Amino acid sequence: MKKRVVITGMGITSSISTGIEQFWTAASQGQCGIQQIQSYDPSLYTTQIGGEISDFSISHLPQFNKSKRFPRVAQYALYCSHHAIEDSGLTAKELATAGTYIGTSLGGYPELESSYEIFFTENWKKIPPLSVIRGMPNSVANHIAIAFGIGGPNSTISNACVSSAEAIGNAYQQIRHGNLSTAICGGTESLIWESIMAAWCKLRVMSTNNEHPTQASRPFDLHRDGMVMADGAGILILEELQQAKARGAKILAEIIGFGASCDAFHITAPDSQGQIRAIFAALDDGKLSVNDIQYINAHGTGTQLNDSTETESIKTVFGKRAYEMPITAQKAMTGHAIGASGAMEIIATTLSLQKEMLLPTINLHNPDPDCDLDYIPNVARPKNVDIALSNHFAFGGANAALILRKYRE
Repeated sequence: MKKRVVITGMGITSSISTGIEQFWTAASQGQCGIQQIQSYDPSLYTTQIGGEISDFSISHLPQFNKSKRFPRVAQYALYCSHHAIEDSGLTAKELATAGTYIGTSLGGYPELESSYEIFFTENWKKIPPLSVIRGMPNSVANHIAIAFGIGGPNSTISNACVSSAEAIGNAYQQIRHGNLSTAICGGTESLIWESIMAAWCKLRVMSTNNEHPTQASRPFDLHRDGMVMADGAGILILEELQQAKARGAKILAEIIGFGASCDAFHITAPDSQGQIRAIFAALDDGKLSVNDIQYINAHGTGTQLNDSTETESIKTVFGKRAYEMPITAQKAMTGHAIGASGAMEIIATTLSLQKEMLLPTINLHNPDPDCDLDYIPNVARPKNVDIALSNHFAFGGANAALILRKYRE
C-alpha cells in the first residue's frame, strides 16, 4: 500500500519578504519585490531590474554567515532549512535517517566565476581554496545534510525552472513508496549577478520595462514583454503521515500527485503536449479526475509564448472547467527564481489551502484575448479550496506538476 505524504514544515526567502508569515502577508497584499538592480551597475544592459532579496539576514544563525564557506545560494537554503526544521519540530534522531532533495539551476556559479576572474586577471595561486566546493551545485544539499545531521539519501536536481519542483516530487515518491519516512526538499537560486544577467539579456526573454520595475512582470497581460529574474529559496519538510501523526506534528497540507515529462520539442520554446502529459501524469498518480482540481498555481512567467502555451494546456486538460478555475501567477510579485521557483510556489499553494485565500496575479490590467481564463487579477480572493495543481515548466522542455490537498483524515 502506498503511503500518504504530508508537509510539516516550511521556510522561504524571496524578493517580497523572508519568513513564512512575512511572505504570506506581502503576497496576499499583492506586493511586488522587483526593483532596479542594486548589486551592480545595470545601466549597460537592456534589462536593469530584478527580484533581489533585500531583507535577508542570518545574523541569528552565525554558523551559516560564512561567505568563504557558504555561497549566497547555500546561505539562502540553510536559512530556509533551519526554519523549516524548526517549524516541523523534527528531532536530531528523526533527521538522522531523513533524505535531502534540493533543486538549483546554477548553484554557486557566481562565486565560482569570481575565482575564474582571479585566474585570468591575477595569479592562479590567489584562487580561494574552497572555490570548487562553493561552485558545485550539489554542495547546497551537502551543506544542508552536514549542518543538520541528515544521514539519508542526498540528491541534487539541476533542471532549469523545474529543479525544485522535481526535487519535491522525487522526495514525495521516495516517501510514498516506503523508502523514506522524512525528507528535506526544495530549491534555491542566486542569479542576480552581472554576467548571468548579461547572458540572459542576449536571450531576449526578459522584460525591458526598466522605468516601471514593479509593473514589469505581467503574466497573461496583453502588454507583457518578458520575465523578470529573481533570487529566492524555499524548503519543505515532507513526512509519511503516520509518523507525523505519531509525533504530534502540525500538518500543513498533503501532496497527492506528481507528474513529469519532456516536450522533446525545442530547447527554449514550450510545447503544450508535454505540459499536458505532465498534468495528466499527476492526476493519474493521485487517482484524480479533472473535476477534482479547484485551483491552479500557474508557471506564468510573463513571456508571450509561455503564457499562451500554458493557457492552451489548461484548456486542453480541463475543457470547459478551465474557465471556472481560479489561477495565480505569483511571479508577477516575486520575479522568476528559476530553480527555486517551484518550491516557492508550492509553499504559496500550501498557504492558500491553509488560509483559504488565493493569491493575486498583479499587473493584469489588459488581458490577452488568447489568455482568457480567471487569473485572479490584482487582488487576492478569499476561497476555500481542497485540491490545487501547481504547474512548473522549463527550458529544455522539462515539465513537472504537483497536486496538493488540504489535509484531512
